[in-house]
Amino acid sequence: MQLGYYLHGLLSEGFDLDRFHLKGMDCAEGLGVLALYYLACPQPELTIGTNKHSDNDFRTVLLQDHIKGLQVSFTRNNGLMFLLDVVFL
Repeated sequence: MQLGYYLHGLLSEGFDLDRFHLKGMDCAEGLGVLALYYLACPQPELTIGTNKHSDNDFRTVLLQDHIKGLQVSFTRNNGLMFLLDVVFL
């Protein structure tokens, strides 16, 4: 729970808002953490990916390696899929 509050604080400050802005908007209500870990695939050319899904929470933190694979769909663009570049910080 403390990690969630801390991340909300950093995100608020990143948008030049008061540190408790998101908490005040009840963005931490029902705060939970879901962690998924996918092992490296020995034959990635044989994979077909996962079903289309949405992350319907307030925020998602994605830790990804150098292999591209994150795609997003925008309904404004007739549902076209875009492959996102990995940004290393």
